[in-house]
Amino acid sequence: MLSLILRNGVRLSLQRSKHTLLQRFYTQNPLKNTDIGKRFYAQNATKQKSTQIYQKNHTLKKYLFAILAVNSTAICLYNFNILNIEDIHKTFRKYVLNETSLKRENIIINQQDHHDIAQLIVDRNKQAKSYYLLFGPQGVGKSILATLATESAKKGVLYVDASDYSQFTRNLSQEIKKLNYLNYVWPVSDSSDSCDWKKVFHEFEKIAKTKKRKENYTPLLIIDNIRNKYYLSEMIKMIQHSAKYAAEHGNYNVMFITNDKMTVDFLLDNDAKSHMEIIYLGDLNEDVALSYLLKHEVDKDTAKEIYKIFGGRIIDLTHAINYFKRNKGNKNFLNDYIDMKSIQINNKFGCVDKENQSKVLEFLYNHSDRPFNQSEFKIHEINEKNIEIYNYLVRNNILTMSENFKTTFESPFTRYVFKNLYKA
Repeated sequence: MLSLILRNGVRLSLQRSKHTLLQRFYTQNPLKNTDIGKRFYAQNATKQKSTQIYQKNHTLKKYLFAILAVNSTAICLYNFNILNIEDIHKTFRKYVLNETSLKRENIIINQQDHHDIAQLIVDRNKQAKSYYLLFGPQGVGKSILATLATESAKKGVLYVDASDYSQFTRNLSQEIKKLNYLNYVWPVSDSSDSCDWKKVFHEFEKIAKTKKRKENYTPLLIIDNIRNKYYLSEMIKMIQHSAKYAAEHGNYNVMFITNDKMTVDFLLDNDAKSHMEIIYLGDLNEDVALSYLLKHEVDKDTAKEIYKIFGGRIIDLTHAINYFKRNKGNKNFLNDYIDMKSIQINNKFGCVDKENQSKVLEFLYNHSDRPFNQSEFKIHEINEKNIEIYNYLVRNNILTMSENFKTTFESPFTRYVFKNLYKA
């Protein structure tokens, strides 16, 4: 009887949900182990994911709307001359791109011609009366000087590598950001189609003209590594004519940079040369070159010996310094370095056929102390052969153009090697 009473009591307790554990199970996990419950939880999880995606998209839309509002406000302020676009440029780079200024060891060489060129690039408040051709031998520091001056300029200087169509198009498209972030031009493609570079260049002209009119400074487009290759002649000619027109009307400046003799000849032969200002950058003088070597821990006697052989060619001095630092324990490091560099030049001279090498050596030795005209280069009875050999020497960086547009050795060390080759 007692057991029956107890069983009935338990049943009654379960039916009334008075058991704490069972009550917790049924209230927290309803339908959990049934098919209906499983479907319910699956649908609920999908709804939660959809809600999360919606919230993220909604947040993104708010940010995009805020950016659009800021840009629209900036356009209005700019068009009414209330806000300078350079302020937008600096703020955008600082807070949006989170860019910081990089410390560089490279500084502009303390020589008057370097400072004059840098000042010409940096000063954008002068009226555009001409465009520029900066030329000089390979390794005198033209590109580094232009790059450092561009970074020092507060506004309006665009530096573009123009070794081919695609490089020019891509680089100019990116550099246009410096004038106006709101008018950034995307290249149409990475192909060499001339339509692409024309579109980007015309966009630059339009923006530069607007900057000149509204903010009263003259943008400068620096075009480096320009060479008169057959497929680039149209581009060079058109930009040169545009540069002349821009100089006549004061819209913007262009600076061509090259070490290629044939490109210089091409630019000088163009009828648009009338407004071109020609600037030559040569080697460092002795005081500056020795100071540069001593600054990099080269002893005084070694520095004088290096200058005696390599002159003030900055690239040769830099290579000599690096070789010196790697071979500090080697007393004959300079002789080893000279031998290594001489072999490189001898290999270049191999472009001349053997039957004419001795005549070329004799001619170069006799003209080693002064520049000469191409018409003086006569080592063969057939003039076409003389032109062919001369062009070989120019293309292989044995000969180059001097400041007075005559022909000279590519570097002081090249002159040193050929004088010793002839004596040997």
